[in-house]
Amino acid sequence: MATAYRTLSTFVEAGFVRQVELSAGKAFYEIAGEHHHHVVCTTCNRIEDVDVCLPDALSSTARKSSGFASIREHTLEFFGTCKRCARAV
Repeated sequence: MATAYRTLSTFVEAGFVRQVELSAGKAFYEIAGEHHHHVVCTTCNRIEDVDVCLPDALSSTARKSSGFASIREHTLEFFGTCKRCARAV
């Protein structure tokens, strides 16, 4: 198992894979590619990619209000209940 995590770490450093933390203490790995975000079901932990993104103006506002010189990336995750879990209630 340690070898697998070392390999994943090497892939992350090389930019082939990116690590995404969607739940406290849980890391997920996905092939690096086009920028996207996620929606996560808090009942069954189902994860779906979503192609929505924040407007550039919001990154600019965050940079200015924080006093940062630059912002090079961001993440956006939505948490809720998927349709399957909602029907099961």
